Amino acid sequence: MQPLFTTIDCFELISEYKFLAHTWSLYYLTVFTVVLGGSSQFYSFCIVNQVQRVIMEWIETTYEARLDVELNEVTLHTIWSVIVGSLSIGALIGAFLVKTLSEKYGRKNTLLINGVLNVIGAAIVFLAKPFSLPELLVLGRFILGMNIGLTSGVIPLYLTELTPARHRAAAGGLHLIAVAFSNAFALFIGLPEILGSVEYWPFAFGLPGVLALSLCTILPFCPESPKFLLNNRGDSDGTRNVLMKIVGEAGVDAEFQVLLEETCDEEENHNGHLTDLCKSPDLHFPTLMAVLVMVAVQFSGLSAVMGYSTNMFIKARLDSSLARYATLGVGIMYFLSSCLAPFMVERLKRRSFYLFQRIASLACLICFTFFTGVQQYEHKEWASYGTITSLVIFMFLYGVGSPLPWIINLELFSQKYKSAGMSVSVFTVYGLAFLIMLFYLPFQQLVGVTFSYLPFITISTICCILLYKYLPETGDSETKEKPHPIRASTRSFNYRMA
Repeated sequence: MQPLFTTIDCFELISEYKFLAHTWSLYYLTVFTVVLGGSSQFYSFCIVNQVQRVIMEWIETTYEARLDVELNEVTLHTIWSVIVGSLSIGALIGAFLVKTLSEKYGRKNTLLINGVLNVIGAAIVFLAKPFSLPELLVLGRFILGMNIGLTSGVIPLYLTELTPARHRAAAGGLHLIAVAFSNAFALFIGLPEILGSVEYWPFAFGLPGVLALSLCTILPFCPESPKFLLNNRGDSDGTRNVLMKIVGEAGVDAEFQVLLEETCDEEENHNGHLTDLCKSPDLHFPTLMAVLVMVAVQFSGLSAVMGYSTNMFIKARLDSSLARYATLGVGIMYFLSSCLAPFMVERLKRRSFYLFQRIASLACLICFTFFTGVQQYEHKEWASYGTITSLVIFMFLYGVGSPLPWIINLELFSQKYKSAGMSVSVFTVYGLAFLIMLFYLPFQQLVGVTFSYLPFITISTICCILLYKYLPETGDSETKEKPHPIRASTRSFNYRMA
């Protein structure tokens, strides 16, 4: 759910390291520190999945002791939904702070500020149980969400700007893979046999703080982005010093020239504003397409699966132990398929691949709903394997095309409006994630687990139809002007709206 720059084989960064022959250690230390202490913070999205029942029982006991009132199931699920959803609303706010903080304080210093923020948030959620204050989970996860929002923008920016030009997309790809790994790792840590037990769940929630502390300890010794030093500070000598540490003396002049050319291009194509997307008729179509692409992702059921898949399996009458390990399998599949994403996205047509992903994911969701209904109402044991298989395939499909929504939305806009278009995408993703996390469980309580998937199926079907009809091919659109298919679609759209 974050801006990505994965368009080439990210593993070439590891296999082709001759450009770091003399000074590779500092560069790799920086990348390792940022990926471990920053990208891994998406762990907080999935840690709630496995421990839902344990923490809800603690919340129920805590409020009964404090208020001398027994909470009903609807109230309890609402409280849990607020705890889960607070992360997304924090991420939304954090994402909109990316540009301001990274331009004012620099990429590295913003990551340090973000690391401190993470340590504070992790400490707050850790202290929730000792102080018997479930409210601290909301506050702490809101702060951790702000951290994730900042991370989603600053880390790809820092890694791509720090890396020599020919390896930049690969460096950004490491962030994607680390995010997928952190989600799977969270599902593993959340198992009762690890840290998801009654006694140890605070440690599972507070673990991101330890990783962030390592970032805060090591990152001060790492270099600032050379592009930031040149563009924002006008520090040519400082830029050359950083390049010397990264590429060695032989490559400094070439990399410095690349930065100068990029600076000139950016001055010629200064960023447009969000208001332009509403005012200019030519921008209405790509803006609506960008929103539709992200709506299709969120209403595929992705956020609900990330946060509540264990609950979904249990409600489908799976044994609780089997449900937890099925959820872990879903997370592992997501990680493994994400490793394939750089290969797939570069080699396939954007539109065809994305439509296949959306339609196939919809088919998986329909199958999952069918098997859940059979298991719930007919009590057929074989249906439990159908639910697991459907969700595993669903996550494989999402992982293998996970960069696509972000790449398509970048390519929908000309260079001048890419930043504004990405802001719309971020707002749509995190805003919808918050709403889905907040309302899914209460809605499930109201209509039952099988029927709780019908809104996702309905909206996904509508999105697939609209995407098939209107989404243009965006590949080869990395130019200053929008590609012909998008211009043609814009004219057609404006004509229909007239």
